[in-house]
Amino acid sequence: MKKLISLGCAGVLVLALLSGGTSLAAGEIQVIVNNRTAGPGTSAYLANGTTMVPLYAVQQIPDISVSWDNKTKTVTVKNGSDAIELIAGQKTASAGSGKITLSMPATLHKGHVMVPLRFIAEVSGAYVTWNPLSRTVYVAKADDQLKDRLASGNLTEARRAALQLPRVSMIRNLEPTPSSLEGQNFTFYFPLGEYERFLTSGGDVVSYYEVVNGRSKLLWTARLTNGAITESALFVNSPPLSLRMKWGLLLASIQGCTRLRAS
Repeated sequence: MKKLISLGCAGVLVLALLSGGTSLAAGEIQVIVNNRTAGPGTSAYLANGTTMVPLYAVQQIPDISVSWDNKTKTVTVKNGSDAIELIAGQKTASAGSGKITLSMPATLHKGHVMVPLRFIAEVSGAYVTWNPLSRTVYVAKADDQLKDRLASGNLTEARRAALQLPRVSMIRNLEPTPSSLEGQNFTFYFPLGEYERFLTSGGDVVSYYEVVNGRSKLLWTARLTNGAITESALFVNSPPLSLRMKWGLLLASIQGCTRLRAS
């Protein structure tokens, strides 16, 4: 691992396992499009393994237009010069002169036009993943300008772009306790000379991300408390042995209050 710059700080911070994360009502599904929650109470639900969401949720995906014709009961998705039509109740979508079989059709449900999220997101070029631990669907699609900044060769600009990328998580998420945020700001840290991995620190929570295919993926997160450090102190995406081998130095530097310069 590259040399880290130590700025020093008083006291010792260690990691302790605490349950936490975004609070959802039982059975509720959260939809996050490019780091923004697609409105409170999106009425999203699972049907035969397909996440169905109201029309306004997919309208937040960048670079596409989604419209509803109430007379013909047709959803039209336009991505550049390409157009796809879904008719409510029909398990096929029209794309030009061709037909595409859907896992679930568009439908009317409790006053909302509901559409299959993964199908529309993927035809728009977005990445979709489901986190069963937090019952969250992530939709990630970085625009071309952001990708260009990431590949610009300018380290400062690439780091700023990395922090703006859509974030996804397949592990349990932690939220800072309100008291720990008093007078605090979120801070971001990068290893020297790098932009494709970074730490975020806010309140009593620290998280580690890596940039993968135009999105930032959360690999571990932990709450900082006073106490003894243990390997079970993290929500991680890898087993403890891998954690020891790959991140031992990084964890040690956090415990010793080492910071990574962001610019």
